Amino acid sequence: MAGDSQASFSQSVRNRIRETYKHRCVICLAWIDTTQCAHVLDAATPGALQLRNAVTLGVLPKGYQKNALANGMVQCPNCHALFTKNRVVLSLPIPVLKYLEKYVRSTRKAVLKPLHEVRHVLR
Repeated sequence: MAGDSQASFSQSVRNRIRETYKHRCVICLAWIDTTQCAHVLDAATPGALQLRNAVTLGVLPKGYQKNALANGMVQCPNCHALFTKNRVVLSLPIPVLKYLEKYVRSTRKAVLKPLHEVRHVLR
């Protein structure tokens, strides 16, 4: 679709992303046929730093692929324009952030696991 990132997902991944979100924008929640697939972690150069930091913090595992289904989301054209200009940012919900902070602060360093290995308890 027009507007999909230059360092894009394959067509099959784009189709799966749209199916996963049922063509609903993750920002404004509008259903629209002309959704765009966007990368959670930037597919361009800034994404390399984002990915490196996420792996260092233990939020993502080593080998995480920016062009994989897990890194995709659906946005309407209006929200995509705002997102790419950094006028809209994504964040975890406050309860999740508080849980992660508590986990990091209260767990002994010797048994502290990377965050991507403990996020299953949030489901």
